[in-house]
Amino acid sequence: MELKLELLEYQETAIKSVVNVFDGNNRNTFDNACTDGDKETLICIDVIIADETVGYFKTHTDQKLIVLERALDTTKKWNLKHAMGDKFNAF
Repeated sequence: MELKLELLEYQETAIKSVVNVFDGNNRNTFDNACTDGDKETLICIDVIIADETVGYFKTHTDQKLIVLERALDTTKKWNLKHAMGDKFNAF
């Protein structure tokens, strides 16, 4: 018996972009499988968002970010919301 698997383009894209670690940031990992080639949303489900990550997104406000609300203290949440506006969501 032979099993033939079909390679789907969206699966290939998702596999290639499952984990994305930014330069200088080795504490948080991001799933950016939410992309269509033109737009992307980065998702971080780490329990604590590092100060380096907050600093990165304060200067890279063109990206969209979703994080766990429990991973942020009040200051980090305010800084990200103030810098990114509607492109930042904590749930």
